[in-house]
Amino acid sequence: MGRETYAILTGAFLLVLGAVAVGVTIWLGHYNEERDVYLVVSPLPVSGLNPESNVYYRGVEIGKVKDIRFETRNGRNILARIEVTPNAPINLSTYAMLRVQPLTGLAQIELNDADQTSERLPTSAAQPARIPLRPSLVDRFTESGQDILQQSQELATKLNALLTEQNRRRVEHLVEGLDAFVQRLDRTVAELPVVRSDLRKTLGHIDDLAADMKRTSESIRKLAEATQGLAASGRQAGDTLSATSLPQLNALLTDLTVTTGHVRRLAAMLESDPQAVLLGPPPPPSGPGEPGFKEQP
Repeated sequence: MGRETYAILTGAFLLVLGAVAVGVTIWLGHYNEERDVYLVVSPLPVSGLNPESNVYYRGVEIGKVKDIRFETRNGRNILARIEVTPNAPINLSTYAMLRVQPLTGLAQIELNDADQTSERLPTSAAQPARIPLRPSLVDRFTESGQDILQQSQELATKLNALLTEQNRRRVEHLVEGLDAFVQRLDRTVAELPVVRSDLRKTLGHIDDLAADMKRTSESIRKLAEATQGLAASGRQAGDTLSATSLPQLNALLTDLTVTTGHVRRLAAMLESDPQAVLLGPPPPPSGPGEPGFKEQP
């Protein structure tokens, strides 16, 4: 076999090896697979995030970061262009967070959903849809630590302003006043047995007064019962008087009236003719046809 044959075989082997390498690269990199393009918008630093960083959706790898740049119209925003598999369930409520590796410090993008909406987020390679980047747990902890540090500094400043010489004297006066108050309170507590004794006496007087009021109430109740009995007797006497005495009184008054009339006629007769007592009353005048009748002229 000549030198030319070895050269041809070597060239053919290199060509086959290169083709296999290209095929493996295409197969591993999924270069022939269609991808969806999105823009992750971050107003925060993206330290540790690099091109070819992995993109995860709820822990499942779905794509990679292609490039990172600043937004032209708003330089504070950082745009990370990502390419993900078409079947990734990215919807309108999807948001992104940075997941930092503990040892290497490299960052990855973690996608998640705020709710269970099923409406997908439309996107295209010409106009990629935007996904907001939210602060990670480390970022929130850092911000909280800064806030706590600032509040601690403000508290220290206020304490320094509070602990002046004048305020210290005021605190001392306040402590002295509290001591005096405690002493007065001790004396008051010591006098409590006497007060308790007086209170017991007062309660005893109140009990006696309550007993007197009870007896008075009983007397008033008996008087009311007697008054009711007297009223009932008066009503009974009135009924008896109306039923028996009043009719007899009326008959007596009638007889008395008749007798008075007779007495008046007798008095009139005696006044006109006193002899009538001895001779009796004069005979009545003669009527027509009787002897001694005289016609009236």
